[in-house]
Amino acid sequence: MLFRDSRRGPMLDIRLSPSANENKIIGPITDAAGATRLKVSVTAAPDKGKANAALIKLLAAQWHTAKSNFTLVSGETSRFKTVLLDVSLEKLKEIQTNILGGSEHK
Repeated sequence: MLFRDSRRGPMLDIRLSPSANENKIIGPITDAAGATRLKVSVTAAPDKGKANAALIKLLAAQWHTAKSNFTLVSGETSRFKTVLLDVSLEKLKEIQTNILGGSEHK
């Protein structure tokens, strides 16, 4: 499962690849510890929060929701990030369907 529940709301673990050739949601991956993460690449460099901002912008655009619905709660300077989503259950289901749909997203 990509999303995990917390008292604050649904959380999404992400593996971000900055300075990539394109902005793209690649899809779910399982890391060496067995945790499921969403792999995402952005063209922005990991400099002064630019890659983090590009990540939030990409997620918001792809999932048709406001950037303010996403909060980076951990991993500010790491490739491994956790994002809090402030969306309805219906929107969360739509996002999960979009992720698991099997197609790559630009």
